[in-house]
Amino acid sequence: VLLTDLPTLVENAVQPNLRRNRNESHESNEDAPAWLQQQQSTKNGGVVRIGNGWASATAVDWTMPVQDQLQHIHSNTIDMIVSSDCVWLQSMLHPLLDTVASLFEMNSDCVFLMSFQRRDAKNNGGDNTMFTTRESIMEAIQAWGWNIKCLAWRKTIVEGEPEEKDVFLFEILPS
Repeated sequence: VLLTDLPTLVENAVQPNLRRNRNESHESNEDAPAWLQQQQSTKNGGVVRIGNGWASATAVDWTMPVQDQLQHIHSNTIDMIVSSDCVWLQSMLHPLLDTVASLFEMNSDCVFLMSFQRRDAKNNGGDNTMFTTRESIMEAIQAWGWNIKCLAWRKTIVEGEPEEKDVFLFEILPS
C-alpha cells in the first residue's frame, strides 16, 4: 500500500503512524515490492512491514502531474485508489479527480473508492458554497464520463458537532 498526502502530513503524521504500527519482528524490507521500494526516499521513512503486507508513504500534490511524483508506479501496479474525506472543500474536488484521471489512464481496471462527509448548507443549515456537495461530486464524475455508485450512506454523529452528518462511500470506475 502506498499512502499519500501533503509533504508535512506525510512527514509528521502518516510516517510516524506507520512506524508505530509496523511489524516489529520483520526489520528487513528486502521482500517488499520493488516499485514500493523505488518510490521511497530516506526522507519519507521507507517501506514498513504492516501485518503480512507492506506500506509506505509519499507526498503527492494534486495540482502537479502525478506521473512526475510517482515515477516508479507502473500501469499494472495500481489496483485501487482509496480517498477518505479528501474533498470536503469544493476547491479540492477537481484537483483530486484530475489526479485520479491520470491514475485511471495508467490502469483502466483500477477502482476508486471515495468516502465523503457532507458539510454543505443542506447539512449545516446555512448557505455556504465553499463546501463540496454530493451533487457537485456526481456532476464532476459524470463530466469525466465515469461510472459512480453509492455503496453506502449513513448518518453519523461527529464528536463535538451539534448535528448528525451524512457520510457516503462511492465506487467510481472509468468508463
